[in-house]
Amino acid sequence: MRRAFTVIALASTLTGCGFNSIRLARASDVSEAGTAAVTQARDFMQQVAAARNEANVSLVASDEGCSWAQTIVLRGDGRPPAKSICMPVGSQPDPRLGDLEISLEPIPDAQLKPTLDTIAALASYVQAVNTIIARKDPDVSADLADAYGKAIQAQADLAVLAGSKTKLIPELSDAQKGAIKGLLDLVVQLSTEQQKVRDLTRLVQAQNANVSTIIDTLKASLDTWATGSLTSDLQMTDADFIHMGRQLGKQPPVYKGYDARRAVIERAIASHRAVAAIPGVTAAIKKSLDDVAAAQKDLVDGLSAHPHWTAKERAQAAAINRARLLAALHAIAAAAAAF
Repeated sequence: MRRAFTVIALASTLTGCGFNSIRLARASDVSEAGTAAVTQARDFMQQVAAARNEANVSLVASDEGCSWAQTIVLRGDGRPPAKSICMPVGSQPDPRLGDLEISLEPIPDAQLKPTLDTIAALASYVQAVNTIIARKDPDVSADLADAYGKAIQAQADLAVLAGSKTKLIPELSDAQKGAIKGLLDLVVQLSTEQQKVRDLTRLVQAQNANVSTIIDTLKASLDTWATGSLTSDLQMTDADFIHMGRQLGKQPPVYKGYDARRAVIERAIASHRAVAAIPGVTAAIKKSLDDVAAAQKDLVDGLSAHPHWTAKERAQAAAINRARLLAALHAIAAAAAAF
């Protein structure tokens, strides 16, 4: 009778634990999608910074008349032809002639910081989710041994006070200890899983609105960088190498200049492809951010008071519950047999 009651009680404890597993799986989806999006966004910002540097270097390198300085002025179309596309260092641009002043400094940190902070905010949330779901179940072996040792010591102390050598607590065999640990491991697993869901619920309730804002802000910010700095810098690099190729093409076609011309042409092609690839890059990052938003929405729903489980998820939860109940029955049977 006692064993039947134990089975019924454990079965009651297992009810709903399958849905906890699915909740944690949804949290894993948020973690995976978020990690991918953060990595892509960071790589993109590195590409933006690198493109600016590449554009600056190649602009100066493409024309012997250009000198490296904090700012340079490119000759406008309204000026007469000259040997160099660069005005002398220190010249003031004349907008009426189409002159263009260009800074050769890297992108200022102050301009990069808002976007990088937004990426970091998303990364922090993803890390918080991952920390919860990656938490391991505690090992009960040490606690079990400690509790049993204390019980034996207490028994010995009582026996001394009573003047008796009778052992009230029998020595446990390895099989019995293993059986007890098996039952405790199952309880610990369910308890840890339930606590993870509680922690996730608190985190999501506190941060969900922020996550939506972060994703929207990041998408807009990356769009701005893509259509602004990255596109213009890559286009300038593209134009610079084409200009350099023309200059090299005017030189006598001696063999020793072949490698230089080939390198310039290959780099110009690569730069042109990079410009053409920008829409695809930003679209891929937006897709990753949309994946994060979708996974976050599913997690919010799964942690809500009345989640909308799909038929497939209900079947998965039922299968998990059956498997765990079967494991519980085996553990109880093993414990009964050990004693």
